Amino acid sequence: MRKGIWLVGLALAVMAFAVPAQATPITGAISFTGAATPSGGTNWAVATGITFISASVDSAALPSGVYVGTNGTPVTFTNFSFAALPVSPLWTFMSGGNTFSFNLLTTTSLVKLGDAYLSTIVLNGAGTLLRTGLDPTPGVFSFTSQGTSGSFSFSASNSPVPEPTSLLLLGSGLIGLAGAVRRRLKK
Repeated sequence: MRKGIWLVGLALAVMAFAVPAQATPITGAISFTGAATPSGGTNWAVATGITFISASVDSAALPSGVYVGTNGTPVTFTNFSFAALPVSPLWTFMSGGNTFSFNLLTTTSLVKLGDAYLSTIVLNGAGTLLRTGLDPTPGVFSFTSQGTSGSFSFSASNSPVPEPTSLLLLGSGLIGLAGAVRRRLKK
């Protein structure tokens, strides 16, 4: 009995003083503006992909988190077909001695509207945000373009995974283990 109580106390002490193993994720959001044209067609309503002409970090939509201070930085996008995923990297740029990039893994929605005179596209999806010195972080993105001017906007942000759930599972597992030890010692 004493041994069981001692083991429960030890398990609780380990949980109380344990330093959680944490990755250093990428935080924040960033937006880009630039010029792009539809590939595989003459307008966004029939496009099969995107050809990027130029892009930079949007200064009007201020970057947040690890992207602070990157305003106006030129960005290189990779042209791609909607059917040819993943795209690694979709975009990349350097700022402050760090390389930032995004690997496009999947699209969650693709809406193409309009005709040869006025067309719009909205593309949403998920991927992995990368930055020198930080751990790869799941992220989401949105790309929009309309009309024939060729201008586009792109935004990306992290999508955090909740940490308390894993600690709750660890704690309940340790409590269950202590209970099993206690029952065994009673026999």
